[in-house]
Amino acid sequence: MGKLIGFKNKRVIVIADEMPELSESILEASASNLSLNPEFQFVGIGNPASRFDAFGILAKPKGGWQSISPLEEEWETERGVCIRFDGEKSPNVLTGKTIYPWIVTQAKLDEAKARFGENSLAYYRMFRGYWAPTGDEDNIYSETEIIAAGADGEAIWLEPPAKVAALDPAFTNGGDRTPIQFGEFGVSRDGIPTLMFTHRKLLQDNVHDKKRTRTEQIVQQFRDACEAEGVEPWHCAYDKSGAGGPFGDVVSMNWSPEVLGVQFGGKASDLAVSISDTTLSSERYTNRVSELWFGAKELIRTGQLKGVDRELAREMCARKYSTKKGSSIRMEVESKTDMKSRTGQSPDLADAAMILIELCRQRFGFGGMTVTMKRQETSVQVKRKVAFGRLKKANSGKSLRFSKFSI
Repeated sequence: MGKLIGFKNKRVIVIADEMPELSESILEASASNLSLNPEFQFVGIGNPASRFDAFGILAKPKGGWQSISPLEEEWETERGVCIRFDGEKSPNVLTGKTIYPWIVTQAKLDEAKARFGENSLAYYRMFRGYWAPTGDEDNIYSETEIIAAGADGEAIWLEPPAKVAALDPAFTNGGDRTPIQFGEFGVSRDGIPTLMFTHRKLLQDNVHDKKRTRTEQIVQQFRDACEAEGVEPWHCAYDKSGAGGPFGDVVSMNWSPEVLGVQFGGKASDLAVSISDTTLSSERYTNRVSELWFGAKELIRTGQLKGVDRELAREMCARKYSTKKGSSIRMEVESKTDMKSRTGQSPDLADAAMILIELCRQRFGFGGMTVTMKRQETSVQVKRKVAFGRLKKANSGKSLRFSKFSI
């Protein structure tokens, strides 16, 4: 990108082929620098892979992903227009004869359907030129379920929410980055408990600081960031797995014992999978990390999780799982080490998000719920009483400090 930035000419045209394989920085360089030239045009070409990669960002419809379907051949984007070429509408296919030998034929389509499946990622990407309606079968989350449920959108609050925060001190457990995920928890306009991810901050230690250990530096930064955001210790959490135990000791001594330590290691709990599924988590998942990572699925489905941005969605959708046979078939997410080896990156941002969800479970009794009946309520006052009555009853004894939420 360094060669592109600062390039000056009367007319500049950038053509980015195989754009799904390129970095988002090409869009940033074009929008912030190259577009300042008198005449500028950007053309992105590729086979759709992800709605959250550089090509997906460029092709995103102006009205959002929910505004288009595989039937569309052209749509307005936030920056221009997207023109789609569907292999099923190839001249060779529509006429039933090979007019252009270099493009797809009906025989090729039939072969691809038999090999990959008509609704597979490979078929949609390479032959239909569209984002697959479903994700990989062995991925925990899919882009489709996040977008369809509106989890990438924002919550509209019935009352001012509580501020919450979670830290993944990744250096204690094989990760790369140390993110704080900030969020807001409260009751949405629909009258249901909702968690919205708002923003995150990456922490870094100072190798030149010889007076404090790395752990002490990160704990101090965690405390300072949360205090600056107005998040109280009772509403903060961190990963205490592995070397996170000693990290937690420093959190308690240098800040507050009220900060929640979340354990990713060990076996799954004996809690119900969800309000609507009374199966024990230990009967559904092989370990605790699998329980935590699958925990967001019902929250997404019921519209109780918001603010999933591109970076977070990419990590959530990248992690895979497998099934293990025993007395029952249980699910197990791939290890952080295996995912890092496969994708080149550790899911530290997603881990921080899962910690934040668990914080809200333990502090506020947050969980997936059937929301149909609540959405049928017509009285805002009834919604408020039902939702907060449930939260207060589930709370573990600490004051919610929701004086603003008086009924």
